[in-house]
Amino acid sequence: REHDCGTHEGLIVYDIKDGNQVIEPLEERLVGRYPLEDIKNPETGDLIVDSNTMISDAVAKQIVKAGITQVKVRSILECRARHGACAKCYGMGLATRERVNEGESVGIIAAQSIGEPGTQLTMRT
Repeated sequence: REHDCGTHEGLIVYDIKDGNQVIEPLEERLVGRYPLEDIKNPETGDLIVDSNTMISDAVAKQIVKAGITQVKVRSILECRARHGACAKCYGMGLATRERVNEGESVGIIAAQSIGEPGTQLTMRT
């Protein structure tokens, strides 16, 4: 029901590795999230993305290309919304690849998404 809860807390996101093998690269983990603070190119000081802009595929590529290896992002785990999660902490809706709207039933959508494969599996047996 809120656009921005105003939290100053978040998660530090980086490559997920198994030994030396990257399982999930930083670039993929950033798409659809809001950075907690402005991200600047460490060499030039140029702004890559501000904290009010959701990170797109192109911006995630720029971040990695600039040599940045970890980014602090908004997360529903640190959301301070009074009811539910705010739109900025939730980020991109996986079904639409757009920012979720305030008041959207993200919990119900998530539960349905998790339950559907189980239903399909049950029907096959």
